[in-house]
Amino acid sequence: MQQVISYLLKKKNFLFFILLLGISLALTIQSHRYHKSKFISAANDITGGLYESVNHVNEFINLDNYNERLLKENARLRKELSNYNFHSTVNDLKEVPYEFIPAKLIENSFHKKNNILVINKGAKHGVTTDMGVITTNGIVGVIENVGENYSTVLSVLHIQSQINVQLKKTNHIGSLLWNGESPFIVQLEDITKVASVKVNDTIVTGNYSIFPQGINVGKVIKAALDQTQNYFDVEVELFNDMSNIGYVYVVNNKALKEVNQLLNPDPNE
Repeated sequence: MQQVISYLLKKKNFLFFILLLGISLALTIQSHRYHKSKFISAANDITGGLYESVNHVNEFINLDNYNERLLKENARLRKELSNYNFHSTVNDLKEVPYEFIPAKLIENSFHKKNNILVINKGAKHGVTTDMGVITTNGIVGVIENVGENYSTVLSVLHIQSQINVQLKKTNHIGSLLWNGESPFIVQLEDITKVASVKVNDTIVTGNYSIFPQGINVGKVIKAALDQTQNYFDVEVELFNDMSNIGYVYVVNNKALKEVNQLLNPDPNE
């Protein structure tokens, strides 16, 4: 122990320099938006690479499960394709406002209050912030930070998450939130008493959303009217098992930028 203390005393000037350097870098990154964005982007790429290496090992171990899920997904897509209405014209297809970017989840988190996920697609693949992320079962979250090759996702299991949704049968809109407790259950707010909400009702993404309208979210497991607020207290069981996600789709809403410009015009123009 005495030798360790002696060594630290000999190197005290160097250690003090490292401490000051770390503090100065932290202050620079925190106080300058440009440096902060560059730091986040670099950190995304570094941690993304590490997560992907670990994920390769886990994926090999669970290869049979992944293959089974992919086979089921292929079967579902083939069934949908066989029922597809081929009467759509080329011009109709050009007007589709959504583009889907396939990606793989390389770091999952579902047991914290603020869960952040990592996918293996970034800026060079067309991913930008505020894009929605889904699976074939439902919503996953929203793109938060983007690196060149990797991106982080603000999970639906994040206490700051807020997503526009609606009741499938009545189209009444509300906000989907999470209270930080069960990773399988989220909360639905702003559903007025005039809405007819019942257990087992389906919740889907709303029209005023970065997600395509009608994406499955979950089913109502509790609906109680708060007489003092004139709103329902609603709990929703997610269709997605957030503890078991492998592959996702990033949703590029090509019309969103134009809509936002109309709703929030630049006063200088």
